[in-house]
Amino acid sequence: MTAATASPVPWHLVTSLLFVPGDDPLRVAKAARSSAQAVVIDLEDGVPAAAGKARARQCLSDAVAGVHAQGKPAVVRINHDLLHLEADLRACVQAHADAFMWPKAASPDMLRLIDLALQQLGADRAMACIALVEDPATVASPATLHTLLAAPRVQALALGSEDFSAAMQAPPSAALLAPAVYALTLAARTRSSARVYAMPHSIADISGDSAWTDAAHRGRALGADGALCVHPRQLDAVNSAFAVTAEELRWARQVTEAAAAQPNSTVFAVHGQMVDAPVLARAHHLLARAGQPTSVSHTLPPMSTEGDH
Repeated sequence: MTAATASPVPWHLVTSLLFVPGDDPLRVAKAARSSAQAVVIDLEDGVPAAAGKARARQCLSDAVAGVHAQGKPAVVRINHDLLHLEADLRACVQAHADAFMWPKAASPDMLRLIDLALQQLGADRAMACIALVEDPATVASPATLHTLLAAPRVQALALGSEDFSAAMQAPPSAALLAPAVYALTLAARTRSSARVYAMPHSIADISGDSAWTDAAHRGRALGADGALCVHPRQLDAVNSAFAVTAEELRWARQVTEAAAAQPNSTVFAVHGQMVDAPVLARAHHLLARAGQPTSVSHTLPPMSTEGDH
């Protein structure tokens, strides 16, 4: 059995992922038409009964096709327990899902076994993994996070705010979750292509009020690339907070154009701001995040030791 070849998903453009129970075709269709930039078809917590999980797997091919028809990637949150895992993986491959979300991610060895199973099932190599981190022990261990990021297919880390908070025996407050968000982003930046979907707020808050908007902005300030959502009311705030602003784009273009105009300069100024290699790299990152990469090198020439510039 060989799965159809999939086009790589531009994950660097995906900021909002909306969960929807996989056993409800009407809700899946509604989620696909929402402003979510990716849809997470849930086979795990959103579908608690065994009969419901079987139905969700039967509906998965149509669900993925419906999401694809809206021009969006389809992610499938699979079950962690072995009783459902094989059937979930088989359904993901048959449905040509773009990615699977692995809940309670802690063991890179398990992800390697999943990768072997996916290969045997004929999964496309482009099928990615989003590792959903929910255990305080994983968040507190940079070594574990690094090995998760190095596991096969892993393209992103995400924070399960409710399970993490429950394990911490504390409410999902900003004070509790901000260090966890930062731990994930710090680990992910060891791989330039890894994404982080997390924000310091309860995902269960579906009020859509200013607290959710503020938390989305704090998530970006902590280095995250986007956030998980469970209700369409949460999407606009996430899409707005994690989008590159017009002002940021204007600044990034000015910096990269100035660098292109003086390729032999190690340091230069743009509207009163000093630009060196790290600043130029930030400008390139903003352009790439907005889907506007440039052909200019991300680095400046080595700094001369012969006098100031």
